[in-house]
Amino acid sequence: MSTLMAIAELRRLTTDELRRELRDARSDYAKLRMSIEMQSEKNHAKMKNLRRSIARMCMVLDETKGTAPKVSEKEKVTKETSQKPKKSVQRSRSASKKA
Repeated sequence: MSTLMAIAELRRLTTDELRRELRDARSDYAKLRMSIEMQSEKNHAKMKNLRRSIARMCMVLDETKGTAPKVSEKEKVTKETSQKPKKSVQRSRSASKKA
């Protein structure tokens, strides 16, 4: 998918075509993320637009089939570990003065 597709265009696609587009977009996103990390790509807005396009495809696929595409176990682990709240250590003033 070279250009971003509108939701109306996505709704016209069959489920198989939509899944193929979604797979290609996720592959492109991974490549773009790597190139940004390697500093060969400087346009971070492309990553944002592609991520939103992937979300649109997932939404349309969910509407047509009734279930969202499955997330792999690797993606689940990455999301869970990155979204854990950080524990802050708070001491009372009296405790810090005693130490």
